[in-house]
Amino acid sequence: MLRMLLWLAVALLVVNGMSVKSEERLSLRVSIAQILQTPRPVRTIVIGDPSIFDVVVQDEQTLILTGYIVGSTNLVLLDENKEVILDNMVDVKAYEEDTVFVHRALVRSSYSCTPICAISATVGDDDESFNMSIDQNKAKKAQRSGTTGMEDTSSHP
Repeated sequence: MLRMLLWLAVALLVVNGMSVKSEERLSLRVSIAQILQTPRPVRTIVIGDPSIFDVVVQDEQTLILTGYIVGSTNLVLLDENKEVILDNMVDVKAYEEDTVFVHRALVRSSYSCTPICAISATVGDDDESFNMSIDQNKAKKAQRSGTTGMEDTSSHP
């Protein structure tokens, strides 16, 4: 009898369009955008640790998730009635396909080889390689936008 009542309760939740926490984990890659479609319009987005990934709203039912750093956190989506649409863990992993890691003693550098290898910034690389790659990407981005990209943002003279 109890088992039958539990099944009935679950069936009513599904029929009424409510969602329960899912054990399924969402998987993202660092710097790779992924589209998430929702069954009904999203009104509230809660990210446990926004430094790990971010969400951009394309429309009420289409979200774009982009991983920032390797790690895990949660994502909660609520509808206009504050009912849970989604409550899942999100795992962000490094994109290692076509990546070569060069280790020299304790120093690591990463190269993206697609098909020609070029240095790339990957969390875990030594500071010199990481910062050089970031600076080069900033300069390249600045060239496209028409600024030098090398402006001094420090507060000391």
